[in-house]
Amino acid sequence: MILVGTKQHKRTEYMRQAAKQQGLPFSLLSYEHSYTELLEQLHHISGAVKIDPPSFHEDALAPMKEQLERYQSFLNQLCSCHCQFLNHPSALVTLLDKYQCKEVLRQHGLFVTDCLTSHLQSMEELIALMEKRRVTSVFLKPIHYSGAAGVVALRRNLATGEFIAITSSAVRQGQLYNTKHLYRMTKWEEIRELLDCLLPLGLMVERWVPKDTINGMSYDLRVVVQFGKVIHIVVRQSKGPITNLHLNNCAGTVEVLSLSRQQMEAIEELCVKAVGLFDGLTYAGVDVLLNKKSKQPYIIEMNGQGDLIYQDIFAKNRIYGEQAAYMKHLELQMNER
Repeated sequence: MILVGTKQHKRTEYMRQAAKQQGLPFSLLSYEHSYTELLEQLHHISGAVKIDPPSFHEDALAPMKEQLERYQSFLNQLCSCHCQFLNHPSALVTLLDKYQCKEVLRQHGLFVTDCLTSHLQSMEELIALMEKRRVTSVFLKPIHYSGAAGVVALRRNLATGEFIAITSSAVRQGQLYNTKHLYRMTKWEEIRELLDCLLPLGLMVERWVPKDTINGMSYDLRVVVQFGKVIHIVVRQSKGPITNLHLNNCAGTVEVLSLSRQQMEAIEELCVKAVGLFDGLTYAGVDVLLNKKSKQPYIIEMNGQGDLIYQDIFAKNRIYGEQAAYMKHLELQMNER
């Protein structure tokens, strides 16, 4: 198998281990090479290929936007290669666009958190939109970012007109940075400065659906679907509205929720259907919340490269093990031809 990935990364290390257990030769095409060099090599490969995301070491969100655009261009160019991709580049491109991905889900009748607009133009537009839709709480999200970068949970007090914003982004000397800490902002000038820096990144606005809680903490689920079934679920718990685990939030097993069999089946059916809607997608991480009142599962977003689960790689490494077995099967099929 061939992995497009990063040296000295857990994704690469544990994928290499999984390939070894399958007796499958392993080669790494490293992002240390330019995209042009990688494309040149991949155009001469007909074997099984997995594409991991590059590691963006840039904390400033504006330069990160340029890096993401170059990565998307690379994926689009990969579509002309004749490799057997584990996840096809075209599917990865679709899922990198949060709005486009949710539109596919919505058009097929799946429960997703409601998007109020796909490209916010100004703070004035946001206030008018919230008033028109009678919404007091929203999430603002850059369409093409991941890992909570640029995400803002925004709530307005209708009686006073005041806003509260929670985010892991910080403005320093007019530049917006992604951090590993959550900030709570109440000063209008501070919130306005933050949003003015975020707007050029391309913001979508989502209705804030209250999440179910456990032990006084809100939670959502990272559900990994692979080869038509759910293979792993992580419960992400937080004292606030943003649950990403790199922000010092708590990870747990789904057993702590004591969900009924019917509830579990509804979650699994929703996620399996979602992944099945995208051609060329064999695995994905699906982020799901349970509505606090109804317990109805809603898809928040999907990640076409959301298969790195520490609780799995440090235990049985089952997710990558299944991928290696599948790629070995692909190689055998190609050799028989």
